[in-house]
Amino acid sequence: MKFELRVLKDASRPSMHLDADGVEIYWKIGAAPISPADCTEKDTFSTATVLLKINLADAGKRMGGYARWKNISDTNKSGPWSQIFSIVIGS
Repeated sequence: MKFELRVLKDASRPSMHLDADGVEIYWKIGAAPISPADCTEKDTFSTATVLLKINLADAGKRMGGYARWKNISDTNKSGPWSQIFSIVIGS
């Protein structure tokens, strides 16, 4: 699964928020999560282009989750969570 995150001023290419050290993504396969706390998987990435490895056995299942900018050294500068994303995993 490929994510390309960007700030509004760079709407045409992946880009990192000025206050961020990385991107935090929380997700769940199966029933849609109702909040980031409901997600069963999470990871932090240091680039605005993220590749998540999803098991082939999960093809055809729904995946939902949330993303936000993460400031590792000063969590007060981390961004708010995104709206929920939802996709069907392809094979």
